[in-house]
Amino acid sequence: MYVDFDITPYCNINCSFCYAEAEESNNKGIDLLNLKEFDRIFQEFDDIGIMRVGFEGGEPFLRKDWYDIFKLADEHYFNYFINTNATLIDSAVAKKIKEINVDKICVSLDGSNSHIHDLSRGKNGTFGLIIRGIQNLVKENISLDGVITLSKYNKDDIVNILDLMKSLGINID
Repeated sequence: MYVDFDITPYCNINCSFCYAEAEESNNKGIDLLNLKEFDRIFQEFDDIGIMRVGFEGGEPFLRKDWYDIFKLADEHYFNYFINTNATLIDSAVAKKIKEINVDKICVSLDGSNSHIHDLSRGKNGTFGLIIRGIQNLVKENISLDGVITLSKYNKDDIVNILDLMKSLGINID
């Protein structure tokens, strides 16, 4: 049994195809789960036999307590992965990720170059940040899978995106 778990509605980019809120200020009334609530939910996952959890958002690494959430997940019986746009994964974050027991990081890459990717993601400069994030994760030997969201911007670039993913060390099988 598998669960997708949105740990935040917020994101730092503004993809036209996504429901995540790019502006935290638009959601002032939203209360995020605290660690005690995560622990209770994780225990419920154990109790009902959840085998795998996909953590996502928004952008999970926007949460200031992301490390604590995943360390808490490490104490439970399920395996987990994290879906991310990787823009916030600098060297220090990659080193912290190495300390948790995540099975893999799933990175969204929607273009083989900045023009295509940034159009798809709705924010200039994201391509370079994602490449940096991927390189930092690879440097820490963290398992990576690639995710492509097909759009009008990248429909003719899929083979090039897959080639780029492979060259960066992302699993595309």
